[in-house]
Amino acid sequence: MADLFSNRGVTRFEKGDIEGALQDYGEAIRLKPDFAQAFNNRANARGASGDIKGALQDYNEAIRLNPNYANAFYNRGNLLRETGELEAALQDFNEAIRLNPNEADVFYNRALIYQNKDNYEAAIADFQKYLDLGGGMRDGDQAEVEQKIRGLRKKLAASQGIER
Repeated sequence: MADLFSNRGVTRFEKGDIEGALQDYGEAIRLKPDFAQAFNNRANARGASGDIKGALQDYNEAIRLNPNYANAFYNRGNLLRETGELEAALQDFNEAIRLNPNEADVFYNRALIYQNKDNYEAAIADFQKYLDLGGGMRDGDQAEVEQKIRGLRKKLAASQGIER
């Protein structure tokens, strides 16, 4: 029964009914208090509604319940990145990659942090990994990411005193 509420919550969330989704995730958790996926999904909805503190609590609980839940680390990393907690976000992205090294989006989002920190080599490597895993073709941003890589290579060369 908890799965049904969680699934309906996903559908409501995708349709923009955040309050309905939160109610369904809450009911799923009430019925099955160790339901890590429902905590992760409720965290997504809480984040979308602006409840950052509640979202972080739910991601933490999802990870406590399932320490191998790569998606919860990824989602928490995104929330932390959005709130400016870049080091914590990097740790979460690193853990998500350790648990699921074939998820292109994690590399993309980690690359954004590296880019922000002027770690050009790491950003280039992660953007390239995103493309290698098919993220650019899937998301329709292949050319845009290739352009980012070219720009980062120029910045890297300039920082090393190399003319290009």
